[in-house]
Amino acid sequence: MAYGDPKILEQKNIGTYACGPCSIINQVLLSTPAERAGYEKIPGKTAAGKARTIIEKYAQRPSMTYGDNKPTMRKTGINWADMSHLANWVRKDVGLPVLKGSYLRRIPPEGGASHVQRVHKIFKDSIDGGVLPIINFVSQTTYQDPNTDEWLWGSLMGHLCTLMEVQEKLSKNEQGFRFRYADPQTGNIETGYLHFSGARNFAAFDGDPVNGKWSKHRPFLLVAAPALKMQTSNENWHIRTEIVMNYAIYLEKTDAFFEED
Repeated sequence: MAYGDPKILEQKNIGTYACGPCSIINQVLLSTPAERAGYEKIPGKTAAGKARTIIEKYAQRPSMTYGDNKPTMRKTGINWADMSHLANWVRKDVGLPVLKGSYLRRIPPEGGASHVQRVHKIFKDSIDGGVLPIINFVSQTTYQDPNTDEWLWGSLMGHLCTLMEVQEKLSKNEQGFRFRYADPQTGNIETGYLHFSGARNFAAFDGDPVNGKWSKHRPFLLVAAPALKMQTSNENWHIRTEIVMNYAIYLEKTDAFFEED
């Protein structure tokens, strides 16, 4: 739960595509006293001011993903791969532990329940270790190729949020779990359900914007979250859309500062 229950920073106060910097602020603002101490060291009198510092001081550094000597944060925001660099640039300067950024892809022959259990453990270890993970959602749709008539998948948008909590325990064969996240788009702590798609297959974009590719056979877990507004409602009613959670930035258990009982 949020430490001291402070107000969630909304991206509308910063910029249309500022979910990344806002999620960094929410990560340290809504967490433990140790993380909150790091928040206080970020220059700026308010949460919004600190987010602007992140944009002006750190997000103008060259993108590590694109390698084109252009800023990490662009007119349409920041991609998930660069987000891990941005978060750690800030954290290093304020004396907080460096985090791991990785894809939450299924590792064949891993089954649905095993995939769910592994992702759940990643999140719970980080939260128990005192760091709220930053998570990335990607919405996608289907369209018919005009040249081949083949139905293909295409991306709509990405959205970064801060994970607040996950379901405490999972049963042996459970294929999903409830989670709560701080959404800079709504300014609220929202609820979602992350689950394996056992009934229907789908493809998803796997990797960074430069080197990634579309991967078949359910590469990520699906998201059901009533408050997520990610352009899926703009699609025609008969078009299939999905939201996946493809990437997370978190504290690995081996690096966590756990207190002994």
